[in-house]
Parts: sequence; C-alpha cells; structure tokens
Amino acid sequence: MRRIYVIDPSGTVISCYPPEKRAELVGGLVHALSLFSKEVLSMEISEVRMGHYYMLLGKTKQNLRVAVISLVREKRLLEKAINELDAAFKNIEIVPGLITDDIIRIATESLKRAFEEIPPIDIATRVINYALETPRKAPPSWINRCRNVIRRKTTVFEEKIRRALERKNINKRYLRKTIDKLLIRDIVGAWKAALKSGSKVAILHTSISLARVDPRVDGMFLRKYFNRIEDPIIRRYIELRHKSLIDLDFQYDKTFREAADIGKKLLERAETDDECLVLYLPLTTARPKRLEEMIPLEEKLLQDFYMRFVKLKREAETLKENYEVWRKFAELCNELYMDLTRNIPPKSPTYLLLISNTFESVSAMAEISENPQVIAREFLEKVAPFIDDIVRSIKHNAWKKISIYSIIKLLTSIFELTILSENDTIKNMIMNSLSRIRKIMLRTITYTMLRKTINILTLGHLILLTPLAPLLGDDELVSILFFSHPIISRDGLEKLLMNRPEYGLGVSTLIHLGSLMYRKYYLGRKIDRSALEIAELSIQEIERRMGEKATKIPKWLLERISDT
Repeated sequence: MRRIYVIDPSGTVISCYPPEKRAELVGGLVHALSLFSKEVLSMEISEVRMGHYYMLLGKTKQNLRVAVISLVREKRLLEKAINELDAAFKNIEIVPGLITDDIIRIATESLKRAFEEIPPIDIATRVINYALETPRKAPPSWINRCRNVIRRKTTVFEEKIRRALERKNINKRYLRKTIDKLLIRDIVGAWKAALKSGSKVAILHTSISLARVDPRVDGMFLRKYFNRIEDPIIRRYIELRHKSLIDLDFQYDKTFREAADIGKKLLERAETDDECLVLYLPLTTARPKRLEEMIPLEEKLLQDFYMRFVKLKREAETLKENYEVWRKFAELCNELYMDLTRNIPPKSPTYLLLISNTFESVSAMAEISENPQVIAREFLEKVAPFIDDIVRSIKHNAWKKISIYSIIKLLTSIFELTILSENDTIKNMIMNSLSRIRKIMLRTITYTMLRKTINILTLGHLILLTPLAPLLGDDELVSILFFSHPIISRDGLEKLLMNRPEYGLGVSTLIHLGSLMYRKYYLGRKIDRSALEIAELSIQEIERRMGEKATKIPKWLLERISDT
C-alpha cells in the first residue's frame, strides 16, 4: 500500500491517490488524531506507526491535512504533495465540508503529479539493509585471487597506456592498422596497434573498448588521461563514451544521445581524418560514407539480420496472445538462425553479437507474455542444435573480441528462458552444454562484480540473475552472485530511483526478490510477511508507472517465494 490522502478541516476526504473505496475511514482517523493531539497532547502528530506501515501527516497553507501511508517513511512524497496542493489552491477558497467537483479534480491532479515525480526513494534503504542483513555462505576461495588479478592487470594496462601517450608523433601505418583491426572487432589487436600509433585519440578510444571487453581490466582510471586530447569535441566524445560504457551512469540515455549528436557532427571530418574515423569503430549507428566500402561482409549481414528480426518482433507483438502465435515466432527465429549459421562462422564475434541480442529479445517478449513457458520452451527447443556453436563462440571470443555486457546479457537470457521453460530436459541440456565454458562464465561475472563501478546496462542483467540463480540449483553461481550482494550501494540506488524512476524501481525490486530467493532456496529460511510486503509495494508501483506487462516476471518470481 502506498497512498496519499487530502482531508479538509471537517474530516471530509477531498481526494485519495491511487483511488481507494474506503478513504473516508482514513479521513475520520486523521481528523480524530488531529483533535486528540491538539486537545490532549497540545502538540501536532507528524507520524503514526501501524503494524508494518507508517502514516506521515502534514498540513497545507489552507489547513488541508495530508496523509501518506506506506511501508516506508516517505517524507519526500509528503513534502511534494503539500507543495503541489499549496500551488494548486493558492487562489481558491476552501469551505470545510463543501467539496465541489473542481476541488476534487484539482486535488487529485496535484496528488498524481506528486506521485509521478517522487518514486518510493526510501524503499532503497529497506531493500539495501535487508540485502546486507541476509546471512550468506562463504564464496569460493578463488575470488580473492581474482581481486589480485584485476589489480595486476589494470596496473600493467595503465603503464602501457601512460608510456604510449608520451609519444610525440603519429605513425599513420599503425593508425591504419588500428582501423583494420577494429573493422573485424579484434579489440586486443586494435589496442596494441593504437599504442604503437602514438595517436592519443586512438589509444584512449581502444583502451575504453578493451576495458569493455576484458573483465580483468578496470578502466575507471582512464578518465585522468582524457585531458591529453587537445580537440575539445573529440575529448568530449571520449568522455561520454567512457561514462556510458565503463562508469555507472545514472543518466545513460542522456549521455548516449549527447554522444550520438557529437558523432553526427564529426562525420564530415571522419571522411578524411583517420583519427576521427577510429571513433566510429566498432560500428555505431552513424558512420562516415567511406566506412561503407570498408565494412566486412559479416557486418553487413549483421545489419540485415537486425532489420529482419525487428520486423519479426513487431509482427509478433501485434498478434493475439496465444500458443500458435508464439510457436510460429519460435519457428521463424529458427529460420533466422539457419541463415545465420550458413553465412557467419561461430568463431566470428559478429555471430555472438547476433546470438546475444536475439536471446535478449526473446527473453523480453517472454517476460511480457501470458505464456512465458510456451515461448521459452519452443524457442529453446528450436535453437538447441546451436547451443554447442554458442559455447564455441564464447570460448573463442570472450575477453578478446566481444564485450562483457554481451556475454552477461546472453548468459542471463539463456538462464531466464531455461527457468521459464520449466522443463528439466531442456534445463539439463543447457547446463551440460554451458559446463564447457563454466570457468569463463563464472569468472566473467566475478571480475565484473569486483570492479569499482559497473556499466548500468550490465548491472541490470547481473541484478536480474540474482533472483534467477537460486532456481537453477547451481551453488557456485549463487555464492558468486551473493558474496557482495547487493552490487549497488544505497546511495547509488537512490540516485538511480531519482534519475530513472522506472529503471530504478525494477532494479530495487529485483535486488529484494534476489534476497528473498536466496533466503528461501539457498538458506532454507522462512520469509517474514513484512519482507514480502516490500516486494508487493515495489511491484504495485512498477505496475502503476509502467503497466501490468512490466510486472509479469516480478510477480512470477514472487509467487515462487510465497509458495510454502
């Protein structure tokens, strides 16, 4: 429950948001408490605790009482509601007991604005504290070795960059080699060529790419070298790219748009300037004309695949929700895979990019479907012949040619679809196949979690893994995901809720569901009612802001926690 009530001096409820049939009971309670506090206690009551709930009380300049009832102390919401009501009723006279339709409408609109602008920030404290209080088993001993590897690798990485940045002249041959390597997504080779080129732009651009590919390298330190780039426009582009790909950027969407705008401005320069051309590799949505002639065939196939898959996805989303529609979708996906395997070898990083994005798209559709089990099972059955190719592709490309984000996104989507399928045969087949890349899989997750910051998109997939992993029955994976649970601080979660309320609510809800899953399935603990109510409140708020479809997976997970 999370509601705001406005009560006039006579105790009549003017408005309640979200609407509630028995709002008049709250009006009577607030009026009685106000009289009691004034006549008996000679003071104002500002907070009342009722079981697991808090009722915060305040007053507007027009003597309207405002009450906020929630599982957490929502002082921000109370203050915002009072400010909105003060502004809305500034020039309107309110007669106690005389409530007109206009007054109800104005009050409701004011409360709705407050609700929209103020997400349940204080829920972050409850979610984080509950996660930190969760008992946990000891993680694998090799995690400490991973910490040492990150420190050592990052130190060597920085030293090589520092020495390369001291070069005075640009070697055009190695700059051209950097471009050639980036065209085939050979990130390690491109970085080595860039170091020899002496181009500060190429060095820092490829260093960001390598930090995005190799989880053992923490690229946060790169920021201190950006002032070596003299051109202010290119320097800003590099800063934005680092912020969006390496740092935890709470306004990722704005950063991405600004970087895209700068990319468009530099297009003309890139037609003749190789240093500028480097900025568009690996390929981005905007690209110089001369790059079209240099793009390998695989990249062109990649673009064609995306166009076909997007069309297919849109058609599936517009059709009526039933078994046959999603079975047809799985068959069409299988046809796309057949085309893919005929044209792109599994060892190509482009292959893994296509696979990763396809699995994510199918997972996203399963999440909003009425029949996620059908979608997951049908899709996995159709792509089962390709699982071994996927495994080989990860072994060949991981930490060298494909981003950490793409790997973790793919693994999360595979695990989610496997769990949603609720089919033991499929589950055993998937887990047996993935056992061949178990070390890569677990260490990619571990190294990423040990970094100082995690890219916001990667963070989202790792947090989705936390409530899913206990259902897989993989103890080592669970212990890795929970050794530093939660992987975002309270301050970080609050900033995310303020800057991107919908995304922040999703993250907060999954963190809490992960804590509950861990307690139930891994520790065998009973879940208390107040902890379940926090999850219910979070899901209700997601549904109010984003619609029912956005809550299907959280509700599905909560059902498995609530089952006795």
